[in-house]
Amino acid sequence: MGYPAQPVVVGVDGSERSVEALRWAAAEAARLGRPLVAVLACGATRLTAPYAPIGACRPVDTGMSAEDLLADMVDAAFDGAPPVPVRQVCDPRPPVPALLGHGAGAALLVLATSPGPQAPAGMRPGTGRPLGSTALAVVRHAPCPIVLLPVDRHPGVADRRGHTALATA
Repeated sequence: MGYPAQPVVVGVDGSERSVEALRWAAAEAARLGRPLVAVLACGATRLTAPYAPIGACRPVDTGMSAEDLLADMVDAAFDGAPPVPVRQVCDPRPPVPALLGHGAGAALLVLATSPGPQAPAGMRPGTGRPLGSTALAVVRHAPCPIVLLPVDRHPGVADRRGHTALATA
């Protein structure tokens, strides 16, 4: 995306794991002396298989604008005082092209893995659980180093959108 200094880019989707990813990415950006770019991709996801479901834009699901959702996520992560400059980007593309686009020229791309079981596309390192389709596609085509943060959740814990997460350990 042509950033002046190689930033740390973090994908945000409105979930509690996104807050954790923002915090981790900000700490790493501070360690590296880089700015942080928080990306919320809000384009509809269409899977290529004719039998696959068509995903909806997450900000529409919450009843908030993408900009408001992203601002809320950044505020929740840092209580209004991020340790590094944070550029908030609401990208109209689907998640994979948005994350790959913003990852081009980045020092690092950070994603939190999905909390529940997914289709068997790949495995999350060290968990024996499948890797989500977005994370798998980004890993396969990453234009920069990538960090996948595992989800450390307890059964029955709801995220910001009311979805219940499953334990990964």
